[in-house]
Amino acid sequence: MTMAIAAGILGTIGTAGLRADDDEEKQKIDCSDTDLGFSATGYDVTCTDLSKGTINVDEVLAGVRAHKLVAESHAEATFLVVIDNRPLGNRIYLGRHSLEDDVQNYFSGGAFSDWAPGTSVGQFEVENFTGEMKDGAVLECIAFRHQGARRYEGLARLVVGLACSARGREHDYDALKHLDAPSG
Repeated sequence: MTMAIAAGILGTIGTAGLRADDDEEKQKIDCSDTDLGFSATGYDVTCTDLSKGTINVDEVLAGVRAHKLVAESHAEATFLVVIDNRPLGNRIYLGRHSLEDDVQNYFSGGAFSDWAPGTSVGQFEVENFTGEMKDGAVLECIAFRHQGARRYEGLARLVVGLACSARGREHDYDALKHLDAPSG
């Protein structure tokens, strides 16, 4: 059940104009080629390059370097999805938003409700929420993010993700503790 739910919630990367559910058209990559890692045993881990190529408009170069890591465990009935998004180019930055807005902008495939403060884990700001998937399954979830350095009026990098479990929110927090992600 968890794998189908994870597939349904992988959603969009709205800020970057990329679709995370277009993975069939994107190249799966070795996670060691990214700044993301996941160390818990019993999880299937895949990484995908969601980057967009560079364009040149009036002497402004722009592009997006984005990687997605998905960790899924049948035994734990838990999944974690994280996106590392970095704009590339001169005078290019990501907008600053609330954690709720970041999650809703980057992920779809379900309804997010009952937002409440969570407990920070390492560098990550965390909020708890209830995830209701399109198939009606209701899961206890957490949203997390790390905002990179400031750039102009926004951010130079954003790492944002969610973890959901059919076995309780403590499994979400445990999965997050095993995530290795950039802090800057």
